[in-house]
Amino acid sequence: MCGPLPLPAALQLVGCAAEALRAVHAAGVIHRDLKPSNILLGMSGPWVIDFGIARATDAPQLTRTGGLIGTPQHMSPEHVNGRPLTPATDIFSLGLIAAVAATGCHPYGNGAAITLAAKIASTELRPPDLTGYPERLRPILERCLAVDPASRPAPAELAERCEDACGRPLRDFAGWLPEPLMSEIARREQASRQPPRREPSAAAAAPGRMLLCTVTTDGNLAMLEITGIGDDRHRPDYVTELTLWKMP
Repeated sequence: MCGPLPLPAALQLVGCAAEALRAVHAAGVIHRDLKPSNILLGMSGPWVIDFGIARATDAPQLTRTGGLIGTPQHMSPEHVNGRPLTPATDIFSLGLIAAVAATGCHPYGNGAAITLAAKIASTELRPPDLTGYPERLRPILERCLAVDPASRPAPAELAERCEDACGRPLRDFAGWLPEPLMSEIARREQASRQPPRREPSAAAAAPGRMLLCTVTTDGNLAMLEITGIGDDRHRPDYVTELTLWKMP
């Protein structure tokens, strides 16, 4: 189930994600890998998940020889260029998500992940063309996608701007998504409460455990321990199925 959301829903999603980031950043943590597949849609609003490469704001920078840690097409310019990261890197990534959520179009155009990352790295010389985005969304994108991290809004300001632009309280989730999508979410949430039974294969006989860290839109941190079968199943099927909103 892919594609752009109605503009009010996209703004509400981003505003709620910004509220979650406010709690994350207040705890001294930077997510560092915000992307569409790390925001789950639920009947009670969106959830920010997957803190697998998050780090404390006062921790030493992590490096990996010959590569970057994160998702290149959703990184900030400073992240792509290997510079020190601040919480503002998450705001840039959320701006990219906002653009794609509302229109299906990445601000840096089409192409492979590494191609988009190269364009992001050159933002100071060639900023993205935002003229084709909706009028209510464009000022938000301009702030979030600023090349200077200090010019990007704090999560609280971004949440407020999104709430004003979408025209409804961020935490009012009554009918916040199109009805077909709401029905599908309800169906999958119900199915997730009854995970399918399956027999372990010879290659995956040992039970595995996963901690899924989520931040709810009211800023609460939730840790969900999931027991699964097999060392090659990082996410059980019934968890993966809750990720309804995926885009490039």
